[in-house]
Amino acid sequence: MKIALNCKSLLLEKALKNFLSQYIVSENEANILITDNSVKSNLPIFRIGYNDPTADLQKPFSRSQLMIKLEDKLKTIKQKDELNSIITEEDTTIEKEIEKLTKQFTNDLLKIFKKYAQKDN
Repeated sequence: MKIALNCKSLLLEKALKNFLSQYIVSENEANILITDNSVKSNLPIFRIGYNDPTADLQKPFSRSQLMIKLEDKLKTIKQKDELNSIITEEDTTIEKEIEKLTKQFTNDLLKIFKKYAQKDN
């Protein structure tokens, strides 16, 4: 688990650094971003809020609550990635099957045209 922090609250950021010191990396290296505000990022975002129903974790929280919610979020992200991978594989398989059938159909049509072209000569 590689975590980047982007918090408005210095107190929250300090607490998170204390709780997650072994996982903190720069945003370039991270696989999740923890924040207490609305930010745009290419990384999945884990939001911490106070009386915010859309937040992943509500303040106040304990270290164990934080870790449990983070693990749940990362599992969800992993499951979505696996599902997208399966869907992509299925799409690729379908495309290959259609391509194969189209080539076969084209070849069969060409054989028929050649057969009739030879009869006319």
